[in-house]
Amino acid sequence: MNKNLKIVRGKFTDAGNLTGRTRKGDCRVHIPAQVLETMEWTAEEDIEYPFFVVTELQTINQLALNAETNVMEPTGATNDRLTATSIFLTEDELADAYCEDALLNVHIAKKVKALAESENLTEQAIESLQQSVF
Repeated sequence: MNKNLKIVRGKFTDAGNLTGRTRKGDCRVHIPAQVLETMEWTAEEDIEYPFFVVTELQTINQLALNAETNVMEPTGATNDRLTATSIFLTEDELADAYCEDALLNVHIAKKVKALAESENLTEQAIESLQQSVF
């Protein structure tokens, strides 16, 4: 399930990711370097707070340091981590992203209907065709 959050502060990790926090501090969000790069944010000073994220809960493998090899290795255990999948500078940009998806389906339905009507299909055939698209 996606969660939309406003990030007001954060801290870069050694791996180039960001751990973002909400105003209340009750939500910690992992923001991968690849997502930060979409905004051209590669350093702490590049970030423009506040910003908005769409997140998803991801299951990750727990790692532990192998004392013999000095390498982080999977332990076999997993954790759930709230991870950002998209970043937006404003609330409106975030809302527009959700609207785009909904409006895209409306646009497709109109196109399908117009094409079907131009081919003189019956209403029943048009409805059947529209249902098959979605």
